[in-house]
Amino acid sequence: MLAWATSWDEAPPRSRAKDSRKNKFNNYGPGVLVADKALARSISKVICNEASNAGSGQKNQPECSSYFFASPKLIPQPSPQAQPGPQVQLWSPNVMAETLCDLIRLGLATHIRGVRSASLSSLSSRIVSWYGDNARDLPWRRTRDPYAIWISEVMLQQTQVKTVIPYWEHWMHRFPTLQRLAQAKEEAVLKAWEGLGYYSRARNLLSAARLVCQTHQGEFPREFEAILALPGIGRYTAGAICSIAFSQAAPILDGNVARVLARVFVIEEEIKSGTAQKELWRLATALVQRASKEGASSELNQGLMELGATVCLPRQPQCQHCPIRTGCGACKARRTEELPRLAKRPRMKERFFAAFVLRKGRSVLLRKRARNEVNGGLWEFPNLETGPLEGDRTAPFIPGVQLNPLTKIRHTIMNQRITVEAFTGEVNGNADVLAKTFAAEWHPIGKLKSLPFTGAHARLRELLPRSQFPGGIQARTE
Repeated sequence: MLAWATSWDEAPPRSRAKDSRKNKFNNYGPGVLVADKALARSISKVICNEASNAGSGQKNQPECSSYFFASPKLIPQPSPQAQPGPQVQLWSPNVMAETLCDLIRLGLATHIRGVRSASLSSLSSRIVSWYGDNARDLPWRRTRDPYAIWISEVMLQQTQVKTVIPYWEHWMHRFPTLQRLAQAKEEAVLKAWEGLGYYSRARNLLSAARLVCQTHQGEFPREFEAILALPGIGRYTAGAICSIAFSQAAPILDGNVARVLARVFVIEEEIKSGTAQKELWRLATALVQRASKEGASSELNQGLMELGATVCLPRQPQCQHCPIRTGCGACKARRTEELPRLAKRPRMKERFFAAFVLRKGRSVLLRKRARNEVNGGLWEFPNLETGPLEGDRTAPFIPGVQLNPLTKIRHTIMNQRITVEAFTGEVNGNADVLAKTFAAEWHPIGKLKSLPFTGAHARLRELLPRSQFPGGIQARTE
């Protein structure tokens, strides 16, 4: 089938019928429709030469499975289920032929039949081989237990590996099996998760474990759809479990993998847009299917994640150490710093809170966040949102309590930069009134170390003086 590039007035007769621009090229092969004759002929000439040089088809008559210019927005690619057919796109007259030809020569614009297939196989084999030689020795990589892999994948969401390792090891000691997790109390699960943030992940783990015990006789399901149906598990996590634990050809797409694929295949759209995500999932699927023919689905997926985490970094990627740099479009075009394209970050919002560590003898006042609140089910010291606290003029006031400054804690959650200024005080009277005012409860000081606290307040608890708060130093409980 002949690949083509033509201008509108030179298009095949059937294509010029009314309302036929998108549908009447099915007999003419894949191509591009531009608005200028010279541009069309120039593109066609380069396509023919490049195809001939690639050894695919005869000169001036290359066979193409598809070809597209740098942005999928210009010529959208069909889904894997779509019937083969041409991709047609109108180009404005001011598009320069030499620019398009340069893109073709860089390998960013064409995929010749056979060449693309070989490229996918080459990429897959190189990644698998590189992973075998360079994979970090992480504790969850020493097992094929789907439960252990599931826990690691959920913990690794939005969290760095070095942070996750001690949490994962403690969790597997505390809840070594899915059945033990299902039997645990929510407060114990939240305590084991304390400090990792995004606590809905921990509650979903508990709900999913209980559901597996109820509906799968305690055996972790092997089928992708059954795993996907569990609380808190999305397409990525289900794919990771299926491929790593069960060696199934299930694709994955996390931030690291998306960055690698967006650079290799030059995805121009904002990386989280629907168009980009659809294309990235298609590419991830094609790669893992190639790897599965060699029984390397697990190694391919883990290799993609490892490549993104250690080499194809968000800033200053280590291209000189990349096993697929010769096939990377962004590397060839020296565009690794501009790809992938990210959405503009929302403006940071400053928020200020005053927290009160109030004692009554050997008791301390604590508040449990409601389940429908952020960090629901976790404990914290009574607090209230304020403006910036600047000196005595704006210092908080509690009747009958002498407040003393303790510390100031700053942390960031999403697009919020939060400052917590903490105060301590001894309560001599009105203890019940204070508890009702803050919707809080009096607890023995020794219980501080066993309750799961929100992130900022867990840090505050660790800073409490031992002499006044012997239970204030954080300690994990078995």
